[in-house]
Amino acid sequence: MSEDVDWVKGAHTLSFGGVWTRPFFDGDGPFQANGLMTFSGLITRGANAQAQLPMADFLLGLPAVFSQGGSQIVSEKEHYVGLYTQDVWRANAHITLNYGLRWEPFLAAKDQNGFNMAFVRGNFDQGIHSTVYRNAPAGLVFPGDPGFPTNGANTTNSLDQFAPRAGVIWDPTGDGVQTIRVAAGKFYDSPKLWQYGHHMLNPPYGNTVTALPPTACPPPNRNGCPINLLDPWANTPTGDPLVAINYPHQFAPVQLAPADVQFPINGSYVSMPIDADVMRVVQWNASYQRQILGHMLVDITYMGNRTNGIWLGYEENPAVYIPGSCAAGQYGLTASGPCSNSSVANITARRTLTLANPAEGRYFGSVAQTAPGTGHYNGVKLTLEKRLSNGWSMSANYTRSKCINQGEPGTDIVNIFPDPRDPSTNEGPCNSDRLNIFNVSAVAMSRGAGHGYINVLTRDWQLGTVLQARSGAPLTLATTGDSAFTGLAATERPLIVPGVDPYLASPTWNSSGTALQYLNMSAFAQNTPGLWGNTPRGYVRGPAFWNMDMALSRNLKVSQHPIELRVEVFNVFNRVNFGDPVVTLGATNAGAITTAAGDMRIMQFALKYNF
Repeated sequence: MSEDVDWVKGAHTLSFGGVWTRPFFDGDGPFQANGLMTFSGLITRGANAQAQLPMADFLLGLPAVFSQGGSQIVSEKEHYVGLYTQDVWRANAHITLNYGLRWEPFLAAKDQNGFNMAFVRGNFDQGIHSTVYRNAPAGLVFPGDPGFPTNGANTTNSLDQFAPRAGVIWDPTGDGVQTIRVAAGKFYDSPKLWQYGHHMLNPPYGNTVTALPPTACPPPNRNGCPINLLDPWANTPTGDPLVAINYPHQFAPVQLAPADVQFPINGSYVSMPIDADVMRVVQWNASYQRQILGHMLVDITYMGNRTNGIWLGYEENPAVYIPGSCAAGQYGLTASGPCSNSSVANITARRTLTLANPAEGRYFGSVAQTAPGTGHYNGVKLTLEKRLSNGWSMSANYTRSKCINQGEPGTDIVNIFPDPRDPSTNEGPCNSDRLNIFNVSAVAMSRGAGHGYINVLTRDWQLGTVLQARSGAPLTLATTGDSAFTGLAATERPLIVPGVDPYLASPTWNSSGTALQYLNMSAFAQNTPGLWGNTPRGYVRGPAFWNMDMALSRNLKVSQHPIELRVEVFNVFNRVNFGDPVVTLGATNAGAITTAAGDMRIMQFALKYNF
């Protein structure tokens, strides 16, 4: 529901208004209710982590990881309210001012089933337990605990969100042929409702637990023991997590666990902040427009912004790499050997919270937390436009820009940082960053040549063209396996080999002609124990892209009924635009391009008769 009122008084145009919406989301994601198995190749591989074959583990029925929990029952509702006031003041023939203020409070979404909770590291460090769930490990808080929001939501409301904006238009000469514009404003955003849909998976609501593998097993067991498919919970002290909380069957009413419920060992948690850092953007721009030659416009625009509070995720409880050798019994080892290895059991014993407090930390497996990230953008756009005259029109623009952030906002809350303690380790080009973007569109119409039949055949044709060109996308190198022994394989990166150019001077096809080697992967080396790697995010870029489309058409009249003839050609030059190369070190076709971006030449013919 919205309402706006405009009031014109003299040189001022005042506007007042507001909007209220009631977003809600109901969903059920049963992705983990049947159990999730990971076949990583860990069990059958040798000493070389890059040689592991996940399919080998799969064929032998040897999962390295098994986890299970309840269904992702999401039932979120929120209020969105916005009020604004604005004034456009035509101060004189040269200057127009535009300024206003918007009040846009953050009213946190409420879970209709009461699945609200959080993990507070400070409480864990101080050994503070919940007063609501008496058996909960230290660090977990629930509605009713001191400091937890009392608004029925998982995060606090933020009422003091005021967004000013202002702009000025200056016509230096007053003749309307040139203008200078400057503007700036502040804007707020809020998370997707589905992003709230994680707490119902946490113990004691959904009891998501990663099963503990056995400590002894028949070969192959060089890198640890697999989960027993016949009884995956045999080695987990608290057993089947869903049986432990008497989880309701499908379509049964939702019920919260009793206050005396037992919490599982090695539970998985996803936590949103109690004090939400709401995403906000400050934008600014300055431009100069000038009309030239009567029908043409030149526009030079600078644009910039700064974003804070991007909702990203980090791992609160990663495993810690411990160098050296240890005796049996240390850090989860059943036999003497390296203190840190890649077995799941050893990772569990080396997690941060377990090392800090073994009695309380054993209840926690992965603890994904929300972290506020930052980003900024700066760009200059040059535009040349020609209005339709003398049978043709054209619009062309070129943008040179740079976008940097610490991560892309998403729906899930998972670790995206190579070093969870340092968000700057994931700072780099935005996924959408393109250093150069060029676009041209033009339309030309024929007046006809000569006389008679020649004029009839050559007039009333229209040719349209669209040309697009842009720089390649930023790509982030990845590694195979958990060489750092921290349990964060998804965010580990290679080491840069000094003095080696990552780009090949002459990309070459493989013998079968199915892959084009684009990157020199010898420029990178596998990261070593304890190190996530030093290759920055977006260190290399994929191939550039350019394409031209054309359309030729003509309108005819037959017995006063118009007929349109039309031919459209996409990718006129049938140019191959290559896709991005494989950027995982040690993967098949690493550094090679195996896909194309865009279509081959496509032609369409059409005849339209209007009656």
